[in-house]
Amino acid sequence: MRFLHLSLLLSLLVSGSPAGAVTTAPAATPPQTLSSTSLSPFKARYSSRYKLGFLSFDIDADRTLQQLTDNSWQLQFSASASAASLDETTHFQLNHGKIQPLEYSLKGSGMIQEDDRAFRFDHKAKTVLNSLSGDIFKNQWHDQIQDRLTYMLQISLDVAAGKRQLEYPVFEKNKIKMHHYEVVGEETLSTRIGPLRTIKVRQIRQDKRSITAWLAIDHQYVLVKLADKQNNSTRYAIDLVSLED
Repeated sequence: MRFLHLSLLLSLLVSGSPAGAVTTAPAATPPQTLSSTSLSPFKARYSSRYKLGFLSFDIDADRTLQQLTDNSWQLQFSASASAASLDETTHFQLNHGKIQPLEYSLKGSGMIQEDDRAFRFDHKAKTVLNSLSGDIFKNQWHDQIQDRLTYMLQISLDVAAGKRQLEYPVFEKNKIKMHHYEVVGEETLSTRIGPLRTIKVRQIRQDKRSITAWLAIDHQYVLVKLADKQNNSTRYAIDLVSLED
């Protein structure tokens, strides 16, 4: 099962009615409800139904951001279904609105056909260490490097700063992959926690897939909904169920 897609843009996920659009407005510069140079702790819960051929799986997920005693940050993502589970954690610093990942780990079980991962990011040496194998990646560095979890938080910070074209070098497995996004407008969604004003962000891709995320304007641009479509058919959708911020 490609559970890893569900932690995309957050990377995220009690089954329920999906969020639906209520109104749509032209794109506008978002209000600064989240400082473009700071973060606030939150805990968000998501639900999703993932289709795999003729089968479908209900998936629950939690995404939790907390600040540690040394003023660094930790973001945890945990998803579970009847046949699999996935846990991801990142430890990072925030400097002048820029996230610097320090450590990232992934652990899956059940039907997830992915090896466990653990990386350490050395910003002085400009290397990434695979803590499990001992491999050091010296030629896969970018000054704006992100891991599979931090880049979604960086999107929130950049959208709060009014940016509309977004680009992130994300380290995955053993190399950097560039992720490109664009802000396409504002939309009010009807959700399990009530109507939410959102900014709509779309991934720029070369294939026929369309991946779109909706970020809550009045709740520090936390992910509200994520939809993955191909040939006008929804592959999966992730919806916000509850939020503590």
